[in-house]
Amino acid sequence: MAGVCGTIVVGGGSNVADLGVLRVEGKAVCVAVCSLKGGTGKTTLAFNLAERAQAYGLRPLLVDCDVQEASVGFHQMGGEEREWPVQRGAVSQGGLERILGLARSGGHDFVICDLPGQDTSFLNRFLSEMDVVLSPVGPGPADLMSACGLLFSMQNTSVNLVFVPNAVGPGRARLSELQDTLSERGGRVTPVVVKRLVVHMDALRSGLGVCEYAPESGAAADVDSLWQWMVLEVADRREGRNGSAG
Repeated sequence: MAGVCGTIVVGGGSNVADLGVLRVEGKAVCVAVCSLKGGTGKTTLAFNLAERAQAYGLRPLLVDCDVQEASVGFHQMGGEEREWPVQRGAVSQGGLERILGLARSGGHDFVICDLPGQDTSFLNRFLSEMDVVLSPVGPGPADLMSACGLLFSMQNTSVNLVFVPNAVGPGRARLSELQDTLSERGGRVTPVVVKRLVVHMDALRSGLGVCEYAPESGAAADVDSLWQWMVLEVADRREGRNGSAG
């Protein structure tokens, strides 16, 4: 439990997550950022969540499982002062065992996996070991079709899959279509919407999370809200697991 203490208050005090529940049986929180296609914003999301974990006093590890190694590259742009580590990984039996070993090592509180934009024969098994799987999906038809494919492939599994509306432009019509389409098919969608703002790319080019690069921006507010929602999601699930065990 070292390194995990205190609370995170969300929504002006309306919701509180006890950080002490984020390590169950000595295992760090494991999060996968996943999509069946590229260009949905997986790396941007994973990188920013790792930065938020560190900013809230936790010890994150970002695992780059994509052969393009974009997370590794952006991390290196941040220079030696970057306080949280990134490692290379793989969506395979050996890769999963290594990630779970790191999660149980006591050296990390959050392990965030940036996955490749493709399906593999081992994907379902990999995702079933995650506390939550976040899948960014844009309002375009290609993203929505891919998201529906991922949702279909996760049917009858234990995977805790939640879609994140990402790179959403102004106007409600396409966002509503995205939310309605996934909800009608039994998918869960986060209440937090990450808007399409160029500052996200400006931050990554500097090797920074958007909350570091432009802390007063709307993009930073979106990312911080998503981080806090995710903490509550994981805390609720882990508290429920403890209750069931007790």
